[in-house]
Amino acid sequence: MDNNGMEPAAEQPFYVNAKQYHRILKRRIARAKLEESLKVARGRRPYLHESRHKHAMRRPRGQGGRFLTAAEIAERERKEQEEKEQQQQQTDGTDSVPAPVQTGDENGKLLDNGAPAPAQQQQQLISS
Repeated sequence: MDNNGMEPAAEQPFYVNAKQYHRILKRRIARAKLEESLKVARGRRPYLHESRHKHAMRRPRGQGGRFLTAAEIAERERKEQEEKEQQQQQTDGTDSVPAPVQTGDENGKLLDNGAPAPAQQQQQLISS
């Protein structure tokens, strides 16, 4: 067990191609001999080519981290565009409603919708 409580990678099963198994064992033995004579550094670089790494980091990914196909990317962009249009329509819909027009009736009383005030409302407006 390691310090962090996880098992070392050597104990976990590692599945390989059956036809390549013999060569993999041979390569491991050769690498162990070189490491004993300190000719090969133990650490490995995280990736070999910077440009390939940058390209992979920019590609859109789906669930589980796998790369999306062109059809999946097109579908995602279409859905995003539809959502954006719906949001735009909702914001435009609230802004496009005209403000109530205030006009005066024959007695000078104002109503929000511009219609003449009914008699009862006129009495309330006069008393206030």
